[in-house]
Amino acid sequence: HAIDACLGRIGILDRLQAEKGYHFIDSPYVEYGAIGELSPEEMKMLPSQITEEMNKVIEEGIVTNIVHMSKEEAAFKLGLDVSNYPELIRVVYVADLPCPCGGTHVKSTSDLGKVTITKVNKKKGKIRISYSLD
Repeated sequence: HAIDACLGRIGILDRLQAEKGYHFIDSPYVEYGAIGELSPEEMKMLPSQITEEMNKVIEEGIVTNIVHMSKEEAAFKLGLDVSNYPELIRVVYVADLPCPCGGTHVKSTSDLGKVTITKVNKKKGKIRISYSLD
């Protein structure tokens, strides 16, 4: 979620759709489907840009907020197709960005410690953002 917030802050989240993540210590990443095109220049700058924004998000210590919404409210507020969701949807706000999610989360972005974006790869229309926790 914090990487999503960073992508939003640098102005490219609207061209990506989060699809899956792997958040275990051996090689964590978040994978996105490309909705729009990212130029080679943008791809080259992403690791340093996301890392810089992540440092700001962590320093800000933004509290994680968890709310429950009806399908109708979530569809309206999040702009998502929630037809396959349950009647009550758990929405997690990390770094002030809402996302339906049932996972566990930090209490505040300051709990993340140091996060470094190690690489950004594009393959078959998917963009994988790999990171390390220091």
